[in-house]
Amino acid sequence: MRGLPLELMKKALANIGRWLHPDDFLSIVSFNDRAETIIKTSKVSEIENLSRNLAKIHALGGTEIYQGLKRGYVQLIRTPNFKRTIPHLVLITDGRTYGDEEMCMRLVKSSRTEGITFSAVGIGDEWNDELLDQMAGISGGETRYITNTNMLAREVELLMVKFSQSTVPSTSLEYRIHDRCEVSNIYRLSPDVTPLVGVDNVCTFGTLVPASPIQILFEFRIHPIQLSQSSLTLLEGSLKTNGNNPEFQQASHPVNISVPVQAGSTKTALPSNQVMSAVYAVSIYRMQENARKMIQQGNISEGVNVLKNLARQLNAQGNKQLADQIERETVFISEHQSYSEGGAKQIKYATRLLTAETQQVVIRDATRKVERR
Repeated sequence: MRGLPLELMKKALANIGRWLHPDDFLSIVSFNDRAETIIKTSKVSEIENLSRNLAKIHALGGTEIYQGLKRGYVQLIRTPNFKRTIPHLVLITDGRTYGDEEMCMRLVKSSRTEGITFSAVGIGDEWNDELLDQMAGISGGETRYITNTNMLAREVELLMVKFSQSTVPSTSLEYRIHDRCEVSNIYRLSPDVTPLVGVDNVCTFGTLVPASPIQILFEFRIHPIQLSQSSLTLLEGSLKTNGNNPEFQQASHPVNISVPVQAGSTKTALPSNQVMSAVYAVSIYRMQENARKMIQQGNISEGVNVLKNLARQLNAQGNKQLADQIERETVFISEHQSYSEGGAKQIKYATRLLTAETQQVVIRDATRKVERR
């Protein structure tokens, strides 16, 4: 990171004390091809000369994310009474790491068991959104995309305020599934559509904030099965907190996902409006994901057609601005055989934010389908 983004990042971090509780602990690490601790783990109220220390950060070398993650992890676990904290590791980057992706993944997977939530803020167009999304999805964190560097302070503020308000550590579902079923995908629907990554039948949802319930959507693939019962249990498990915080070690809630089964019946009950809304929001997000894969694989015309269909649907639900943006992108792709600079990321993260906006449209559409029957 260099130039204006670097200066704006330092300015944003200089105000970080305003957004955290005085008793919160904070550490700041900078990295390029090596890492340096700018602020050692300290109480926010005890940090002095923050701006002067941030001035030590300079643009040097390349981008090796693992170096920064490892140093940040070491600082986190040095927090006094670490087991009683709700730890967060936040990465701010505008570059793409090379060669250390697997080490980054391993670190996030192992730190997740200690209750550490990883989140990322990506600036501009060069960072690896697929890698950082997967890392955040493993730990239940978030990925924020910033196109305008003037929004950096605001995005950092939103993350810090949320973390400071967290009252329950990172929460995971440990589950077992029926041997004729598979979990195809898992999505968290708030604050946006976020793909989560299950590891060894454990899916981490992230920390919990008062008055901010989270919604999780599971997608199952059910293979042909012979049943004598009237219901099929797709998933059983328990919701637990990660880490070793003694205040929450005993907190465990059973989870059971079952569906009714009727032999020989071809009738299917329409899901609730809430489920329909979730499925529709996820389908919008997945359309752009599918289009992106097609275009990356050289199937330009197929990918463009998917994006045009997405634009039509968004236009129909009143989201004209995003629909027009996607239409312009299809013209660029058709002419240049690839996305414009930043085009894929802009569409991706814009469709993630459509959950609330699509809800009423989905409910109306579902009602019309029932009436037509």
